[in-house]
Amino acid sequence: MNTSVSTLRPLVLGVGLLGAASLQADILPTAGSPIISPSGPNFTYTYNVFLPSGSFVDDDSLFIVYDINGYVPGTAAFTPSGGAPTPTLTVEAFSPAFPNPFPIPPLVVPETALPNMKVEYGAAGTPFPAPVNVGDTALGTLTFDSTIGVGIKIGINFAAFSKREIVGGLISEASNYQQTVVPAPEMSAVLPISAAGLGALGFALWRRRPSRA
Repeated sequence: MNTSVSTLRPLVLGVGLLGAASLQADILPTAGSPIISPSGPNFTYTYNVFLPSGSFVDDDSLFIVYDINGYVPGTAAFTPSGGAPTPTLTVEAFSPAFPNPFPIPPLVVPETALPNMKVEYGAAGTPFPAPVNVGDTALGTLTFDSTIGVGIKIGINFAAFSKREIVGGLISEASNYQQTVVPAPEMSAVLPISAAGLGALGFALWRRRPSRA
């Protein structure tokens, strides 16, 4: 990653928190994602993802859905859209062997014990789409099952890197960090929570990392 991009990430985060659904950069989930549907005793979460106009993926593009509570092992799958490249899907809790690729606190602070879905475009070669798209381009569909069918937005659950072509043919790396629905414990069974109180709960559950020297 080039050093100039890291200075831009706090600005991108600010946009994402204020209006993630309208953020026109990077890999994004479609409006309404995820779709949650019953699957036997479990529930299937379906994320449809796309590239906004002017964006592309190459060998260091990726996105992650964080903190999947109740994940049913072996159910994660990514199906690429027609013509889109096939990425690598990894499901694992973060560790020294599987580090968080968004390590700048406090942008993304995942729960260490919960699995995360990392979809990574790791094969070098021609960027997709080429030439760069005019209009949105579907990348594919991420699905997984959870034993929990109620999704609650807590913290930042979706983060991504891709690239954009800007004025004059220059290339810029794009990032976004935003809230999406993930399987989380049904808190209302434990404690009455008002709509306003839920935001406070999410903040209380946000664990900040120790600052680096």
